[in-house]
Order: sequence, then C-alpha cells, then structure tokens
Amino acid sequence: MGLRMPWCWKMAGAYVKEREHLKSFLEKMKFPENTLFCADAGFTGYELWAAMRKAGHHFVIRVGANVNLLSKLANAQTRDDLVFLWPAKLARKNQPPMMLRLIKIQDSRGTMYLVTSVLSTRDLSNTMAHRLYKMRWGIEVQFRSVKQTFGKRKLKSRTPENVLVELE
Repeated sequence: MGLRMPWCWKMAGAYVKEREHLKSFLEKMKFPENTLFCADAGFTGYELWAAMRKAGHHFVIRVGANVNLLSKLANAQTRDDLVFLWPAKLARKNQPPMMLRLIKIQDSRGTMYLVTSVLSTRDLSNTMAHRLYKMRWGIEVQFRSVKQTFGKRKLKSRTPENVLVELE
C-alpha cells in the first residue's frame, strides 16, 4: 500500500459489485500467506469475510451503522473490543458467529470504526490498523491520478473490443 500500487485488478461493467470481484480473486488467485486485506465499507459481509478467513487471510475494514455487530454472546468469553457478526439466517442454521475485534478511531473528523479478524493487539495494534487504513486511501488517489494523467475519465474507443484494449 505504501507504493500506492494495486496488487491486481479486474475490468467489468459499471454495475458489477467490487466485493464480487474480491470473492472471485480469493477463489482464483494466489495471494501471499497471511495477506491482510484493507478495505472501505463497501467490502462488508459475512460471506466475504468468511471467504477471506477460509483462504487463510485477515482483514481490516471500515464499518458503519449498516453492519450489525453483537457485543456479547451467552457463554462466550469476551473482551471489551471483541464483537460478533452473526446474521440471523446463519444463526437459524446453527452456523457459528464470526468473532472480530472492533477498533474505535477518534480523530479531528469524528469517530470511525474498523473491524479486523486479527484478534490479538500484539499481532496488529489499533494504531497500525488505523495507519494501514489511511494508507489505503493513497491507492484510491492513485487510481484517480492515473485516470487524469492518461485522460481516462471518458473512453475514446467505439467498439467493445477496443474498449478492453484501451482499458488494459
């Protein structure tokens, strides 16, 4: 992330969800062992997070009010920063909840919440999680810069085949 370079990318229509791209990457690509995915609030959800964990990776993702996290579960040992993601449809099927660590970040712009699958603060401190999340923004800025530098706000090709070549 420090280089502001994407690891990989995929081209698709405007209505394809980015999280579906990530799920397909997890199935088809080989990422370095223990990759830590860092993403914005568009990459939430039990299925996606479970797929990351199943592939042996971790994540740090910003969450908002649209993500329903449980702070206490019966018979579960918890710390103040541990939360659970347990959608009702999975609970009804006796699927286990996903244990996560909730990180509260207070800065000049207000309060932001990150969740991570790294439960140990020794392995990933709150400060480092926040620093990594802020670095993620650099990649977003880099994409915008590339579009501006190469004049790719609007594609100039007239056929679908040439559009693919232009994008690559």
